[in-house]
Amino acid sequence: MTTSVAQTQLKIPRRGAVKRGLWLGLLCVCAAAAAWAAANAHPIEDAALTLRYVLHLGTGAGWRYNIGGPRTDGVSDPAAAIAAAALVRLGIAPFSAMRVVAAAAQVATAGLIAWIGGKEDRLSCVSLAAALIFAFGPGLLYLFIGYATPVFALVAAAAWSLLVTDLSAQDERDGTRFAAAVGALCLSRPEGNILALGFVGAAFALNSRRAARYVAPAIVFILFAELLLAGARIAWFGSLVPLALRRKGGLHWSSLLTSSWYALQFCAPGLLALAAFSWPKSKRLLWATLIPVMLFTVSWALVSMGQNYFGRYQYPLLAISLISACAAAEMVHSGIEVRARNSAWALCLAAVLTGAAYWQARFRLFDVLSRNPDWDWLACEHMAEIGRRLASLAPKGLRMATTEDGILPFYSQWQAMDTWGLNDPRIAEHGVSARLLAEWRPDLIMLNIDRPGVAMPEPDLDAEWLSMCRVLLNYARSRNYRLAALYIDDSNKWVTGADVYYVRRDSLQANAIARAVSRVPEYSIFGMREATRDPKALNELARLSGAARP
Repeated sequence: MTTSVAQTQLKIPRRGAVKRGLWLGLLCVCAAAAAWAAANAHPIEDAALTLRYVLHLGTGAGWRYNIGGPRTDGVSDPAAAIAAAALVRLGIAPFSAMRVVAAAAQVATAGLIAWIGGKEDRLSCVSLAAALIFAFGPGLLYLFIGYATPVFALVAAAAWSLLVTDLSAQDERDGTRFAAAVGALCLSRPEGNILALGFVGAAFALNSRRAARYVAPAIVFILFAELLLAGARIAWFGSLVPLALRRKGGLHWSSLLTSSWYALQFCAPGLLALAAFSWPKSKRLLWATLIPVMLFTVSWALVSMGQNYFGRYQYPLLAISLISACAAAEMVHSGIEVRARNSAWALCLAAVLTGAAYWQARFRLFDVLSRNPDWDWLACEHMAEIGRRLASLAPKGLRMATTEDGILPFYSQWQAMDTWGLNDPRIAEHGVSARLLAEWRPDLIMLNIDRPGVAMPEPDLDAEWLSMCRVLLNYARSRNYRLAALYIDDSNKWVTGADVYYVRRDSLQANAIARAVSRVPEYSIFGMREATRDPKALNELARLSGAARP
């Protein structure tokens, strides 16, 4: 007796074989992605700031921006920094250590997404597509430039998966695992508490009758984590609020618009798939997922988007939406007999999700690189080269004051004053001043200045940045400093930006410092040219900053 193709049972491999093949393929993909990302040799500016702390912590100098200086709270990702510092202790270079930590978190999160949707063998193609979206998404960009954001995404994904799988499946657990996970989320990032509160709200949306079993211990763990962080910050740093938030906090409506656009990019593939699966059995999951997504997105109106460069701190939203989509797919199809037509439908859905993965990767990674085709721009090769040159002078006990607190201090290992204040409480509160500069007495002053409206994403912070540059320029021109190097961008026939280096004339190493910072060929790749003795450029620089003319 013949049967139709639609009724023919498919031969499905054993569940263990499918899982092993899925994990092996996923690990190979992520390993290849990590190897490709490792082609870049230098971190971006913000990442190098954290790497300076990682180096000092790993070599026993402590949680300090300057060796021998006070403890400072300038690390954006403390959990990832501690993990990377442990690898530095084993002899791994800081940048490589951070990439190992971030790549491991990226693989683990992608594997978690695959596991959530792969409990049924018939859905392995869907779960694999979702895992590939994550593996080929913006995480590659973060690995490329040295951010530790995948660690934050892993902790958030673990907490969300525990909530979704237990409550959606009517699991009778007491919620302790979920509570511990949201506590870890609060400890991993300053903004983790907002995401944790969104998860608590989602628990009510998923299962209001059993939510108390999860909410009560979660609130206890969140409060414990916040009290622990508050006590540690006051004891170690003398302040409750992180320096980055003190410097960049405030109501910024432009940040809300930008964070909404990032959230749309991150969540589009997962939420579209989740909406497709939102039959009565899984409709609650869609609304529950929107609670942390919307809360976390709106919260960024309270911080400058300069703190959320490339949307890196909203990265967990991608993992959350994909986990929800995979969980919904499993809920809808649990108990359905595997037939040819069901498998074909699942393969079509996997193709759609894979197309979404391509869109995600193209928009978030390749378009960024194509808009900046000189990859050394992202790697900040020019400052890394100057930092390497200055490193030979580090044993001389020299000091710098710089607006760029990442790459130059990291590669040179000089004692450094961060004139923007992300590593100095006095400057974070009141801004840099001539008195503070006189106390520091830097051998080298470096500043980056752009035309108004370019330096920082918000008008108030942009004005503060220009004011800082004005203080540095006036101090250098009135305190026996000479202009050692000036690199300008005048591609539009007027100066739109400049990197300026001043050397103190009476420094014992003045000539060596001047040679180190001048004539760096990589600056031409960056789109700048050296104009140290160009009177027109000097006058234009003074006009940009409002500082005294040389």
